[in-house]
Amino acid sequence: MTVKIFVVVFLLPLSRMQAQSLWDNINLASVEAKVLGNINTEKQNDRLIIQTFDTKEGKITVYLPPLSPGAVVSGTVYLEPGGRLSKDSSRNLTVLQSYHLSLGELNIPLQRGSFQLQLPATSGNGTTVLQLKNSTGETVKTGQLSITNAYIVKNSFTIPPYAVSGDAATITGSFDGNISNTSVMINGEKTELLAESTSQLFFKSPEKFTGKVTIECKEKGTTQTSPVNILKLDLTADKTNLRRGEKTLVHIKISGLEGLEEKIPVTITNTSPSVITLEGGNTHQITIVPKTDAPSGIFEITRNIQSLKNGSFSVSVTINPYSAAVNSK
Repeated sequence: MTVKIFVVVFLLPLSRMQAQSLWDNINLASVEAKVLGNINTEKQNDRLIIQTFDTKEGKITVYLPPLSPGAVVSGTVYLEPGGRLSKDSSRNLTVLQSYHLSLGELNIPLQRGSFQLQLPATSGNGTTVLQLKNSTGETVKTGQLSITNAYIVKNSFTIPPYAVSGDAATITGSFDGNISNTSVMINGEKTELLAESTSQLFFKSPEKFTGKVTIECKEKGTTQTSPVNILKLDLTADKTNLRRGEKTLVHIKISGLEGLEEKIPVTITNTSPSVITLEGGNTHQITIVPKTDAPSGIFEITRNIQSLKNGSFSVSVTINPYSAAVNSK
């Protein structure tokens, strides 16, 4: 989930010199709301791996679970062909499908949908390479992924108490790594599955839901149902055009908290520390206690920003996954 604001309004005709002078005194504010799962997290062995390959014909995105030696895993591939006209998009899709994608020595079919792999029993140096080649065999891009020992989950399924609208969510449990025999229903509707290992299932939380829902997870003969809060994150700024030294407010709003008992850790980050100062520090965390901080189901907070120099800037807000450690405090 990303909100970016770029607004510049020129009301009067300007000479080139006047326009340049005006641009020199403006900060274009990029206010960005991020939720965990929208970034490549292969360095964390309990997080979804997201690898995006940008090509001149479009974008290829691969979702994988954490990798471990000898494991059976499932992932998904998304192809986004470029082109304004349908014929251009169709031609670019054909080219994207002619690329060759591999994880180590294992080939991944470039068709939209899921795939299943059996990883080698030995991990070598603890890493493997996700590699994209074009139809002539030329390497377009590579990404190095970690291989770690899987942790064993003997219970059925553990569904998190909250998820974030439009983002990836995780269910832990005893899975078989085959995503084709697994399903997740939210209020009776099937949702999109992204990846599966033998201990985790990753699915996308639909943007249409906010607040209390019922999630049902099925794999073969096992079914688990649990109430879950779907949270929505909104981020706005009072001003997007700032002169050097000017201040503005960033507004953070999280809705869908009604009835939720668990604490929610939220990280606020100034991703442009050389351009602005952020109230509370460049990176700081707040913990929301819904019962006291958001009895209406909506939590709102503001942060002051002051520009240090000309240039665009961004602020990110991350709703972190449920943490038993945070909730034990």
